[in-house]
Amino acid sequence: MAAIKLSLFILCLPQLLVLFCSFQLCFSFRAKHLNLSAIGTHWAPAGATWYGSPDGAGSDGGSCGYGKLVSQTPFSSLVTGISPSLYNSGKECGACYQVKCTKHPSCSGKAVRVVITDLCPGCVSESAHFDLSGTSFGAMALPGQEEKLRDAGVLEIRYARVACDYSGKTIAFHVDQGSNSNYFATVVEFEEGDGDLGAVELKEGSSEEWRKMQQSWGAVWKLDAGAELHPPLSIKLTSQYSGQTLIAKNVIPQGWKPGATYRSVVLKWEDVEIGEPKEGEIRVRNKAIGLNFIDVYFRTGVYKPPTLPFIPGREACGLVTAVGPGVTDRQVGDVVAYAGNPMGSYTEEQILPADKVVPVPESITPVIAASVILKGMTTQFLVRCCFKVERGHTILVHAAAGGVGSLLCQWANALGATVIGTVSTKEKATQAKDDGAHHVIIYGEEDFVARVNEITSGNGVDVVYDSVGKDTFEGSLACLKLRGYMVSFGQSSGTPDPVPLSALAAKSLFLTRPTLGHYNVTHDEILAAAKDVFANVASGVLRVRVNHTYPLSQAAQAHADLEGRKTTGSVVLIP
Repeated sequence: MAAIKLSLFILCLPQLLVLFCSFQLCFSFRAKHLNLSAIGTHWAPAGATWYGSPDGAGSDGGSCGYGKLVSQTPFSSLVTGISPSLYNSGKECGACYQVKCTKHPSCSGKAVRVVITDLCPGCVSESAHFDLSGTSFGAMALPGQEEKLRDAGVLEIRYARVACDYSGKTIAFHVDQGSNSNYFATVVEFEEGDGDLGAVELKEGSSEEWRKMQQSWGAVWKLDAGAELHPPLSIKLTSQYSGQTLIAKNVIPQGWKPGATYRSVVLKWEDVEIGEPKEGEIRVRNKAIGLNFIDVYFRTGVYKPPTLPFIPGREACGLVTAVGPGVTDRQVGDVVAYAGNPMGSYTEEQILPADKVVPVPESITPVIAASVILKGMTTQFLVRCCFKVERGHTILVHAAAGGVGSLLCQWANALGATVIGTVSTKEKATQAKDDGAHHVIIYGEEDFVARVNEITSGNGVDVVYDSVGKDTFEGSLACLKLRGYMVSFGQSSGTPDPVPLSALAAKSLFLTRPTLGHYNVTHDEILAAAKDVFANVASGVLRVRVNHTYPLSQAAQAHADLEGRKTTGSVVLIP
């Protein structure tokens, strides 16, 4: 069966996307090519030498600032330093050339694509000179003749400027370690398939003004704002050859960190064949798809996807449209939901293992089921298994107005616990109170550690449920009572710093980083957890707020809103 697949790339050429029929949303880390018609393919003469180790990457990044990235894909050590006339004050960093040699007996005559990553300041004897890495230089040789070619001295070669092809990779912004709230600098890596940047501009989330960044050196661009920058930050890249403009909208999120890497999103439609279910499989036509912060983790590289490209999404509800051989407990027409693995719910139709889906009661709509199945089953193991919440316990829930946070407040309250919630705005504080939080702390207005200490009369809480990560982790440990439980189940603000065992020994604390898949391993465990969730929804213990719905075609905007803390409750995509 054919479907339309929506592939997410890293930057976007502003354009009209037209959807004709059903589709899948797939993260395809393949750089989109610029229109480089202004770049000629004329072969010109040049000199060539090599430097570094025979099978190495030259100077490991050199003056362009790529560092150790040059030995990784897509560079793969096929890099070169270049004479000042071609280096063009660093504007050619990341540019691609083909080089070939024909006049030495060891030359293969085949063109090798290399990437500019360094300046060769001493290469001035010819108008064009390539000081290639050992890997690049050897790649021009006949098989087995690499060493002979490297011993040949200065080679006469031919070169031509070409578009880069970084299939399977993203465009990344590596924030310089020296950046701060007033000063922002970044390495633009892979530069949308070509190193031909003529201009880089930055726009704050609270402004409509694009501010020009300065080229610091090589592929590093900077802005000394002179005042505090207000993220999320968008970055605009302009090609000096084609004039094309590419915009990475909100690529630098709130809470960005020096030294971190950030990526943006682009949409592209493709036809794919999804096939028929095999032994033990079913085909499901999705009616509603849940969006979760773990989808952002996979998109941004915090978690590594199993393959590239990949289809994101880990929860949905839909209708069974086909049943494979050997499946006896599901039939065409059943309404089912699924959560966790296999990943790939951002799709209109999907092939799934039959033992990974659960039946949905008639009283629960597909939108509610899709919004609660993953978050609900996560909440279920957090309060039932990871730490068994009971009457008399006092718990702290970070991001209490979020998808899981909202359910945690409700479920723990129903179990008789005293619930303390933290949120970022007054509006979210109102929701958290409605969801059963007895005390609500607003980030930025109060020190949550001091406030928790006050609420608990200095005793601390029995358990902290922390999905925020880096920004709250240390404070969360300080909020715990003796022998308290730290449950770190997310990292929306970044990965926490390593914890010395002495930090736990101070109060004999327990620390766990649980995942749903380890608490729902068998089909019976999955069924039992889902049954528990749906029963609590039906009885009114869990009130599911679907405050935001987006067409699946607007998943990029949904991600941006989720990262920008513009959402509360559950977010659902509609195919």
